[in-house]
Amino acid sequence: TQSTWALKMATDGQSLWVVLTAFVFAISVLTSLISHTVGALIILPVVARVTCPGVDECSVTETQIMVLCCAFMCSGAMMLPVSSFPNVTAATCEDETGHLYLTSRDLIQTGGPFTLIFMAATVTAGYWLSFYVV
Repeated sequence: TQSTWALKMATDGQSLWVVLTAFVFAISVLTSLISHTVGALIILPVVARVTCPGVDECSVTETQIMVLCCAFMCSGAMMLPVSSFPNVTAATCEDETGHLYLTSRDLIQTGGPFTLIFMAATVTAGYWLSFYVV
């Protein structure tokens, strides 16, 4: 599609790590706003297509590294209640008086730093380790 082609042109000539870092940041924002599963269904085919636009232009190893690291990040965004089923469940639990145990603010204060840590781990250790897995 045109948007995938535009992304490919924007990332053309950039190192794999720079492209990965950009996608990881975008994925962390996207999968904080929607569920991890839906985010993975939307973004992983785009990641694969951008890193492997055609059979002749494809580096299978780079595509696998990008998809693997981006899949990790899809699971790592945990800032908002809508990002995963456990967060939704935790955010809707009430005590006997009807007060919520957790608020969205609690999840943001805890999930925000963990999302940033997961982003950093994905673009450093995850990137490095993926060369040995793929």
